[in-house]
Amino acid sequence: MLEEMEEDYSGFFQGVKEILKARNSKLSGIEGAVAELISVPKEYEVAVETALGAAMQHVVVSTEESARQAIQYLKQHAFGRATFLPLSVIKGKSLSFQQLQSIQSHPSFIGVASDLIGFDKKYVDCITSLLGTVVVTKDLKGANEMARILQYRCRFVTVDGDVVNTGGSMTGGALKQKQSSLLSRKSELEDLQAKLLEMERQTTAKEDHVKQLKASIQAQVAHIDSLRKNGEDLRIKEQAIKGDLREVEIEEKSINEKLALYDLNISQYGEEQKKLNARKDELSASLQKAEMEISNLELQIQQLTEQKNTQASSKESVTEEINKLKIKLAAINEQALHAKKNLSRTVEELAENEASHALLTEDLALLTSEMSDSTSGEESIEEAAARKLEDKNATIKLISSRREERLGLHNQVEDLELEVKELKRQQRGLIGVLKDEEIKLNRIDVELENRLNQLREEYLLSFEAAKEDFPLTLPVEEARKKVKLIKLSIEELGTVNLGAIEEYDRVSERYEFLLEQKNDLQEAKETLFQVIDEMDVEMKKRFEETFTGIRSHFESVFQSLFGGGRADLYLTDPTDLLNTGVEIVAQPPGKKLQNLGLLSGGERALTAIALLFSILKVRPVPFCILDEVEAALDEANVHRFSQYLKRYSHETQFIVITHRKGTMEGADVLYGVTMQESGVSKLVSVRLEETKELVES
Repeated sequence: MLEEMEEDYSGFFQGVKEILKARNSKLSGIEGAVAELISVPKEYEVAVETALGAAMQHVVVSTEESARQAIQYLKQHAFGRATFLPLSVIKGKSLSFQQLQSIQSHPSFIGVASDLIGFDKKYVDCITSLLGTVVVTKDLKGANEMARILQYRCRFVTVDGDVVNTGGSMTGGALKQKQSSLLSRKSELEDLQAKLLEMERQTTAKEDHVKQLKASIQAQVAHIDSLRKNGEDLRIKEQAIKGDLREVEIEEKSINEKLALYDLNISQYGEEQKKLNARKDELSASLQKAEMEISNLELQIQQLTEQKNTQASSKESVTEEINKLKIKLAAINEQALHAKKNLSRTVEELAENEASHALLTEDLALLTSEMSDSTSGEESIEEAAARKLEDKNATIKLISSRREERLGLHNQVEDLELEVKELKRQQRGLIGVLKDEEIKLNRIDVELENRLNQLREEYLLSFEAAKEDFPLTLPVEEARKKVKLIKLSIEELGTVNLGAIEEYDRVSERYEFLLEQKNDLQEAKETLFQVIDEMDVEMKKRFEETFTGIRSHFESVFQSLFGGGRADLYLTDPTDLLNTGVEIVAQPPGKKLQNLGLLSGGERALTAIALLFSILKVRPVPFCILDEVEAALDEANVHRFSQYLKRYSHETQFIVITHRKGTMEGADVLYGVTMQESGVSKLVSVRLEETKELVES
């Protein structure tokens, strides 16, 4: 806003604004306005602005020709008026060394205004002409004291804006609060530009910091992704290790089952060992019994041998039979010895031995009976022995075949057991794999259910609707990356403001209301500015007419009161009628033309009276009250004042408060207050116009 105001020269008068806009394009030699060419410290802005007044908008030009061109430009386009300061003719003003020395030691003295501001050296005459005789003070009291020292010959301005003018008049009071003046706006713009540069530097630093944070966040995200990936790899390894652990547990279970089976086999083997031991004991008992029977048989054989000996005819056959029986006995003894060594024979073999033993017993009994019945039974004994030998051989073959068959069946049983164990192990492995697959399937079902719930709760979609409305056109990995980027963007956006719609409606309604108010205020402002411009035009017109009329009468009234001489009024800034000052120059008879401040007290009072009567000539009034205006006049001037007042009383009635006799002599009626008695006042009136009649009578 300040830059726009600076570019548009906002705050400058219309004429000054147009001149500044046209420099370097339509006009040449335009240096700029005084407010543009100086830089004022913040603490002296009010003082310098007060000291310059309207002169802040004076336009500094290089030559008088440039000033004439600018004035002609304003006239052609009816842009208004402006005051120009040609550098070629402007001469600077300054306080004398004695004046400065006399006030520099005062505690309220700050400095000459032209020394407190900054400007280019080529404008020194221009600036000193405006501020070279203006002294800046701390307070109004000090300004009065220093003005008294310099006999009121220069202006004093306080830092608060109070002024002690040349001649002793004082201006002060509360300053109207303004948004920004031309000087403060310039300094404020410089401060804001400096602050803006600092804020931009800080913003750049903050942006770099944000970029670093984002880079750090991205690095952290990448690190998190790598950790997540490592976590997934570790999870996969964990699952593999768990699978291996399950296999080990299955193997352990299988080994435990094998150990249990081994323990069972051991127990069964122990039971079988006990049974075999019991069988061994039974066989031992049978063997002892057989031995006893053998001993009995031997006794019988001995008896038979004795009988054989007695029976000579059957001696040889009995001998042979005895040998056969001995052979059989040796075989039986071998079988018994074999039974002792191999305790693992089965019940069938024992039964066969018992059967064989029974046959032998029968044969022996038969032989014994035959031998006892007759001595001619050798042939039958031989036949019986041959038959028994055949039975023995058949029995041995049967035993060997049964053994081979039993061994084959035992091997088949062992092979079948090994095959069953292998099939059981494979079955347990398949069961473990099936359980793992079931666990994976359950996990996938749970994850699928979670995904469906998330799709239903967050996006209000079913799987079929999502598949139909949002088909996947990208590869899965690329889609995952895109989703991750979108989620990161959503996280960077921050939390969702659920009341944003209502807040927007409220703020929008407030904005529309304020915008309407702003437009109304803008229109009112433009209307006020238009009225102010019209009032300014009217005030300028009336002021100019009144000033011209007063000026035309001032010299004649001055000559009437002083009895000669000449005087004149002129404006300090003819281009700015609303802010211009009025200077009075007078030349009493016998003196040189000089400023009002250089006249004596009586001359200044009489000059002021002349100005008063000049104003009354332009703007007559029914009556006028004068309070000891002629107190500082000498007798001659009092007489002239009285005579002029007498002449002018035909147009205006004057009520004059005075102690001067000359004024009283010219009055028509006198009113006085006397106190003949203490504390009692009495009014006395005298009509001097009746004096002639009283004298004649």
